This record gives sequence, structure tokens and C-alpha cells, in this order.
Amino acid sequence: MSHRHRRWFFKICSTALNAAVVMLSLSGNARLALAKQAKADGEDEFLWLEALHGGSAQQWVRQQNQRTVARYAQSDGFHRLQAQLLAILENGTRLAMVKKAGGHYYNFWQDKDNPRGVPRRTSLPEYRKSRPAWEPVLDIDALARAEGRDWVFQGMQPLPPEYRHCLMMLSPDGGDAREIREYDLLEKCFVKDGFHVAAAKSDISWIDKDTVFIATDFGAGSMTRSSYPRIARRWRRGTPLADAQVVFEAQPEDLQVLAYRDHTPGFERDYLGRALDFYRREYFLLDRCRRAMAGGAARLAARRPSAPSLPAPSTAKAMIIS
Repeated sequence: MSHRHRRWFFKICSTALNAAVVMLSLSGNARLALAKQAKADGEDEFLWLEALHGGSAQQWVRQQNQRTVARYAQSDGFHRLQAQLLAILENGTRLAMVKKAGGHYYNFWQDKDNPRGVPRRTSLPEYRKSRPAWEPVLDIDALARAEGRDWVFQGMQPLPPEYRHCLMMLSPDGGDAREIREYDLLEKCFVKDGFHVAAAKSDISWIDKDTVFIATDFGAGSMTRSSYPRIARRWRRGTPLADAQVVFEAQPEDLQVLAYRDHTPGFERDYLGRALDFYRREYFLLDRCRRAMAGGAARLAARRPSAPSLPAPSTAKAMIIS
């Protein structure tokens, strides 16, 4: 089983099964007492686990993983299932899903030789063949070895219409935090002094070759209570990230801020907004003068029919873009 898939597999097993083991090991009265006590105290006794990389939290995770593996990953049935899943994941004949970018079709591929994966590309005529010839774009395994980092590929964002420059997303541990680096798809190398964002929970979107929308951890007050970016900025090439201009702020109780450009030819638009939760979002359309149309502005609410009404636009703060 590949490094990444093994991590996912054990993470899912550990999360689900360990929770059941811990709760089932308590009597009904004990579970009820814990629930009542937590409600009475108004505090979460496991709040210390929020420090994901803290020594105590990491030690606790290792202990629970050991318990889970000892109890569930030693049987013959488990090993048979593991072998079956591994055979599926490493089957070289599985369908390679692609995404078109310019004249190329891109795919991210993992196998036993490249457990961390390889972003690669091919042409449409080549893709139609039974055995397409693929051109590697970046070897994540080689990059991890060269830099001594446990990199996990989390996607890439090429800039249209040339599709030469792209924003490469790499997680140092497979979590939500990711490092963003500008990459040259023609030269197949990272761009010297290009756009670069240190590992954090971030979202980024090309505006043009020299400008991006960026939402990341800018310091105190810049993240929502859900620990996702709250502030979106417009960042110009060659300038410090700290000096990037604020263009939109979501509320602390929102899930996260949104900022991106739609590059569809003839329909180019800039959008700002906020995710209220996993199902409801509110968007603001920017006019061609780059002015936030808040107040009497265009308000595009994308939500499920059954979702409750969205809060008034006045609860979101839009700032003028010069």
C-alpha cells in the first residue's frame, strides 16, 4: 500500500474505531456522567487536543494508534483486506482521470514506484491510446527526498491562457496546512523569487501573471473560529505578503473567506465571498473597476433549496480595491 494511502487508511480506522473502543469501554452510567459533567462545566476536557502538533496531543495519537493496530490490524482477515486494497491501488490498468489545461491533459498518478505520486500530462491523441505516453511534470518522491520533507501533493493551479505558470500546493504532513510555490510547467522547475506561501491553511487564485488573491494566516485575528482564513488580500508579484492589500473580510463565526477569478474567456469575473458553513455560501461580484459591490451591490447566494435564509450582506465587510 502506498505511503499516502496507508496513512489515510490507518487514520480513518484509528479515528472511527478508537472512538468506538473508548466509548464502549465505559458503562452507560459513566458515559452519561461524563456528558452531564461536560455540560455543567461548559468546558471541553479534550480541548488540549486542539494543539495538533503539541507533544501531549501527538503522544496521545500514537497511543491510540497502537491500541487500534493491536486490536484490529493483526488478524488474517485484516491482512487479506489490506492485500486486496493494495492490489487495487497499485493496479496499473486503472483509469487515469485527467483535467484539460491548454493543449495538455493532466493527471496525478501514484503507484508502488511513486507512492507520493507524479503530476503528469499528455496530449489528447496520446490519451486515446491504450497505453498513453505520459510526460512527468514533478516527481513528488524525488522532491521529498531532496528536501527531507514528507510532502503530500494537494493540487496545482495553472494560469490561463498560456498555462505555463502554475501554483503548486504541497502539504508537509497530509493535513489542511499546505505550502504554495509557483512552478514553471515549461521549464519544469520552481520559479525563482516567484509566489511562495509558507505552510498554512491557505487559498490562492490567479488574477493575472503578476497578481493573485490570497487568503492565509496573516497573524492574530486573521483566522475564523473554524481555523480557516478570514481575510482575503490582493498580492502583487515582488512585494511582501504582509503588504498585500485587504480586499474582503469574512466574520469570525463564518467558516472561511472566498476570493477567486473566473477566467472563462469572455466572462472574466472576480468574486469575493464567505462560506457560512459547509453548505451555504454568499458571493459578491466585483465590477470591472475592481470595486466591491457591497451594500447596493450584486449579491449572488449559492445555497441548497432547503437551507435557511442567508444573513444580510451588511454582516460581511467589503473593502474598496484600488
